[in-house]
Amino acid sequence: MKTKQNSCGAGRVPVSRRSRATTCLSLRVGNDVITSVNTVRDLGVTLDSELTMQRHVNKVASACFYHIRRLKQIRRLIGPKVTATLMSAFVLSKLDYCNAILAGLPKSTIARLQRAQNAAARLIGLVAPSDHITSRPYAATASGAIPHHL
Repeated sequence: MKTKQNSCGAGRVPVSRRSRATTCLSLRVGNDVITSVNTVRDLGVTLDSELTMQRHVNKVASACFYHIRRLKQIRRLIGPKVTATLMSAFVLSKLDYCNAILAGLPKSTIARLQRAQNAAARLIGLVAPSDHITSRPYAATASGAIPHHL
């Protein structure tokens, strides 16, 4: 990938056919100069300059899959009820947090979050990866229940 010097002097930025010409906005407040950036994080939500939410979705999905892999390693030691509780605390809470901002996004953007939710449901419900998650909505666990928000 080619790079070019950023007009703001902030270093080199990637250039591709899809990249748009970026304008460098700066604001002087007293002796400080504030320059524009492509992404900003506020209250745990990463917003990009075009509001595609792709970076936010990638960060959330990566964090979810990390916790799913960890829980998969220890689920036999802690039991299904504790696994479901920890899945709810570590994974489902990340998927639920600020999910209203994802409304109206293309399915291709949301698909990664859906895969994370399906992986969480498979782990809790002990569903085989080859089975469709919707074909077994109430897969039995030792306690007989899956948290209501799955």
